[in-house]
Amino acid sequence: MQTGVVEKLYANPVTTKFGQKTAYKIKVDGTYYGLGFKLPAGVADGVTVSFVGGKNAAGYDEATNVTVTGGAPAPQQAPPQQESVAPQPVVKASATNRDVSIAYQHCQKEAQRIFATFLEKEVVKLPAKQSAKFDAGIALINEISDNLYVKLASVVKAGGVELEDIIPSPDDEE
Repeated sequence: MQTGVVEKLYANPVTTKFGQKTAYKIKVDGTYYGLGFKLPAGVADGVTVSFVGGKNAAGYDEATNVTVTGGAPAPQQAPPQQESVAPQPVVKASATNRDVSIAYQHCQKEAQRIFATFLEKEVVKLPAKQSAKFDAGIALINEISDNLYVKLASVVKAGGVELEDIIPSPDDEE
């Protein structure tokens, strides 16, 4: 059984085969723990919780048997903060969820490639502890991916990019 103060409560809207749902997770002592699709009663920013922490089948930290043991949430609990810094996609009305998913998956793939390059060139130093390395790596990949997606969404909103804008002409090279 672990105990700690909820530093932040996150709500992440996801689409499942059963429709739109909200997945919850909490940050306790610098570690993110998944709660699944049901928010335990009383869990909010700043409260002390007791829970059983462990890895799920996919290898992610998750918290089960979560109970509030101290602290008082605000009387009127505000909706939890969205996890991602990326805004809702700004896409043409004809874009489908599949189009948005493909764009975000591309950003994730590029973020992984950038992260690998950072490691290879020793641009980033990861913590010594194996589990901390994984968490730090995932956090950095997510941050890079979200930043790429925000930039991609702004390019789409602005009407896209012409090929001539991104390929240098022979006159540009010196």
